[in-house]
Amino acid sequence: MAETMIEVRDLTKDFGSIRALRGVSFSIPRGQVVGLIGPNGAGKTTAMRVLTGYLAPTSGTALVAGRDVVEDPIACRSRIGYLPEGNPQYLDLRVRETLQFVARMHGLRGSDASVAVEKVVDVAGLRGVESRLVGTVSKGYRQRVGLAGALLHEPDILILDEPSSGLDPNQQAEMRDLLRRLGEEHTVIFSTHILSEIEAVCDRVLFVHEGWLVADGTVADLKHLARRGPAALLVLRAEAEAARRAFAGDDAVEIESVSSDADHVRVRVPVPEGPVDPALLEGLAATATTAGLPLRNLTVHVPSLEEVFADLTLRGDPPEPEPAPATDADAAPAVPAGEEV
Repeated sequence: MAETMIEVRDLTKDFGSIRALRGVSFSIPRGQVVGLIGPNGAGKTTAMRVLTGYLAPTSGTALVAGRDVVEDPIACRSRIGYLPEGNPQYLDLRVRETLQFVARMHGLRGSDASVAVEKVVDVAGLRGVESRLVGTVSKGYRQRVGLAGALLHEPDILILDEPSSGLDPNQQAEMRDLLRRLGEEHTVIFSTHILSEIEAVCDRVLFVHEGWLVADGTVADLKHLARRGPAALLVLRAEAEAARRAFAGDDAVEIESVSSDADHVRVRVPVPEGPVDPALLEGLAATATTAGLPLRNLTVHVPSLEEVFADLTLRGDPPEPEPAPATDADAAPAVPAGEEV
């Protein structure tokens, strides 16, 4: 059984009257790549900052490699490589100088620091730009510099807060490849709003909404949470009433107009999970033909992560929020600058 690298139990975090995390619990074994998703303000950054020791939890526990992040913060941080949201950099330093500085901050000296810097330059794909000022390279390269710095001390765990934020599509694809490679040697947890990145990279997904952990599983597991499952979609040249008569007897069938053409309707017929039997599709096409309804298109639709995201946020109902405890005249510290609660 794989060693548990991160364990969170009933984690709660309050900022004054704002409850940012509400009893969140999960564990991550060694070697797993985990995506943390949810809308802005869901609590993703707060959870990451608690894991890195930047914030103390209000209640509950967070363990890194079996050590409590509050009781043994130095030991926990030594096992973590962290890329914060925004990736602050000294723009007037050269890439190599930045990494040498970070190496010293990790206690690396002399040849150990030089070897570590050269290794992460290659791993992060910085060869060729290491002599340039950080302020003159693209945002994609600055993200790579931040990742390289997080890798210098060879941590077991990487915690990356929106590593692809602000990157163009080509840079996002490069970041996905880099995350895949990093996942071969590290336990990785990263937050993102790019759902295609989750599908391409992650072994598992944690979905946070309004401070609650509302879903935990593989991409396939999450797709099962969509309110509408897989379906055959038939586009017919027909009136809605004629389509209803043709497919009468199945209460699960839905008929809707096609917005671009008033003379066409879409018939939605639920189908089982997994590969669809061609005979089922042939039967649906035959039903339309027998009824004299010209078939314009027939496809099978499987719910996407985007649909699940919408179902769990825009149209979903999270658990009833519990009030944060009262404070003395709201004297609790404010949310730290840049904090996404």
